[in-house]
Amino acid sequence: MRRTLTAVSSIAVALALAACASASTSGSSGSSGGTITIPILETLSGPKADLGPLEDKGNNLAQSIINAGGGICSKRLVLDHVDDADDPVDTASATNKIVHVNGAKFILGPSSVVSGAALPITTPAKVLTFILGGSTAYDHNTDPYVWRTNVSDGVMAASMAQYALSRGWTRAVMVFEQQPAAISVEAPLAADYTAHGGTMLATDNIATSQPSYTSVINKIYSLHPQVIFTQVDPPTAAVLFKEISSLGLMHVPWVGTNTDVSSDFYSAVGAKIATSGLIYAAQSVSSTGIGATTFLSEYQKAYNTTQIATNANFAYDEEMVLALAMDQTCAQGKALTADNVIPNITKVTSGSGTATANYQQAVSLIKAGKKIQWQMSGSEGGFDKYHNVFGPFNIYTFTSGGGTQSVEHFTAADLRGYAA
Repeated sequence: MRRTLTAVSSIAVALALAACASASTSGSSGSSGGTITIPILETLSGPKADLGPLEDKGNNLAQSIINAGGGICSKRLVLDHVDDADDPVDTASATNKIVHVNGAKFILGPSSVVSGAALPITTPAKVLTFILGGSTAYDHNTDPYVWRTNVSDGVMAASMAQYALSRGWTRAVMVFEQQPAAISVEAPLAADYTAHGGTMLATDNIATSQPSYTSVINKIYSLHPQVIFTQVDPPTAAVLFKEISSLGLMHVPWVGTNTDVSSDFYSAVGAKIATSGLIYAAQSVSSTGIGATTFLSEYQKAYNTTQIATNANFAYDEEMVLALAMDQTCAQGKALTADNVIPNITKVTSGSGTATANYQQAVSLIKAGKKIQWQMSGSEGGFDKYHNVFGPFNIYTFTSGGGTQSVEHFTAADLRGYAA
């Protein structure tokens, strides 16, 4: 129920404050006993069990910063980590419990692989859901309850194609794992690459975690490509690249997606291969610098590395944006419902307010009735009408010790004009 403030009634003030603390009970996306609990749907078991802990580096970092900055609506944030097993059936079951048993009004993190099983449950129940992943299926999203802090894979594809062609690599093959989020990169990548003069020789979608990829290796190298575009998970990369190296074929550059620039990928392929100068990966960055540098500084303090785990920055962004939108809602004296919070997502990320990436400062400004423009770590300019973000990309290569260095930067303007 929505409560309103009056200038003369202390009772009305108390009721308005109570409304901010009554979104639902503890264990869901509401507050109870001085806490606000938000569920995160993530993969903690099954073949992709490594993904959840990687994303949690961003989730947990955001949680610690939010709580150090006073919490959400002055209440301590608690995260409820819920396993979706990277499986639609498990996702539907978990989502039903979160929504219909726990009464959640906000959910973070279902990946674009399993979000199709979650959204038919969350949207009718008016649950605000931040999905995690760049699948092009959400590029023209019209669901008012669905938002995304990942830059689309279509933008990433443009950066990969542009980098390869800028190096004169006009003959390519694609080697992507058999996974929907990976395969969604292929169409825009092929379109951008061929539209600007490249020739796509072949595409191979490989099963993950196989004992050998010799047949695939022989096939792709027999086509004499000048570049190989890829997205494979670390266990698959471990087998694939070590076989390529043992066959003496590590002479063709590989240009991968943001999942191939993680510390886990570096460890899987080994330092010698990772630092050969033949492995590159595209990663979105904040062009303003404020969001990216603040996140990186906090990440390094927390984990003693600048090598960002897969999706950690996007998980961080969605949690911080949701927290600030909720803070704005409480400052307005409104109940923490999805319909009240949604308008404040754009309010705290777009417009002419004070640009900041400091949570405590942002909350202070909100409480003082001032506008803010929250700077995300992996994008720029806030959300568009499809609830998506846009941003520039860097192309990275590995350095010794598992670090990365940027070898090319593409601005948002570069990429807007390049996508086919």
